[in-house]
Amino acid sequence: MDGMNKFGYEFEEDDLFLEQLKKIGNIKRVDDALEILSNALSKNPEQFEIYAKPNLRIAKTKAYFRDGIYIPPLRVFFIIKETEKCNIVNLKYIETIEYDFDS
Repeated sequence: MDGMNKFGYEFEEDDLFLEQLKKIGNIKRVDDALEILSNALSKNPEQFEIYAKPNLRIAKTKAYFRDGIYIPPLRVFFIIKETEKCNIVNLKYIETIEYDFDS
């Protein structure tokens, strides 16, 4: 997701984000969920709630099935950094949201 997009936000991925992404990377179609999420982040990252002060925000995807494959919901933590050149969506951490379906 690194790089500038057409809305003027640049994406930056922290090492921890990349490490966590590798851990869940074996889940098929995670890229589809991330593409949808990055589209929303690029248009208006301010729409996502602030999770912790001063500027840590959280974005979530929903679980879905595609071609019979379960895609778990994801939670992405990020901050928005403003610079003179551009605004940056700095991706800090990613994880799957686990549900207990037996409860």
